[in-house]
Amino acid sequence: MSSARKVLIAPAPASNAPFSATTVSLPHPRLGSELTFLRSAGSVLEVNAVAPSKYCSFFADSTVIPNGSLHVATPLDPLFLLLPSLPSLLSRFCPYDQFLSTLPGDELRGLCSEALLARVCATSDAMGDDMLLYKFDEGKAVGCLKKKYER
Repeated sequence: MSSARKVLIAPAPASNAPFSATTVSLPHPRLGSELTFLRSAGSVLEVNAVAPSKYCSFFADSTVIPNGSLHVATPLDPLFLLLPSLPSLLSRFCPYDQFLSTLPGDELRGLCSEALLARVCATSDAMGDDMLLYKFDEGKAVGCLKKKYER
């Protein structure tokens, strides 16, 4: 990893605590290849580099950052990272724990929640009130994405 300083623009933390994040490698929803994202305070941030076409530099404190590129971290709904795998993994009703065990990688498992699945899945309590079953519902997923688009 390069020791050169970089400029990162990220959302401010909810509290007065300093910004802190860890890097995680996750499959990009559109490209399928592994990309690096940031996990900060329970959210996922997508990092994009913005580089000028000509020479540019920045001042940070009393240091000059010579490469002139900015790294912008924007919040990303974890649903977008999980959505490509949901139709194949949840083609039939199954319990949440069973679904989690089929997700590749601890990072994806850490992003998933029952509330997130309920946004795009049909639910059934056929096994009892204490065990909800989930099945991917394309109509519900499209409705959820449409609401996001209209916002």
